[in-house]
Amino acid sequence: MWRSWRRSTRARTKAAHTVTEDVGRIAAAAKVKLLVLSHLVPGDDSAVTEEMWIAGARQFYAGPIIVGRDLLEI
Repeated sequence: MWRSWRRSTRARTKAAHTVTEDVGRIAAAAKVKLLVLSHLVPGDDSAVTEEMWIAGARQFYAGPIIVGRDLLEI
């Protein structure tokens, strides 16, 4: 049962989030002045650096990008 729950949770999480490449496309099309990536999944994986989060969006969006973290104030 635990494995089934974990699988369904992962599937729901994946379906409810947008990959950074798509975020970059949307930001470019909307001509946003500043892109803030937040609600990162997985947000607690120290192996995923800010540069890695930015790289996907950067393929399509040339403006400034901030990677949001807990307690960040903009």
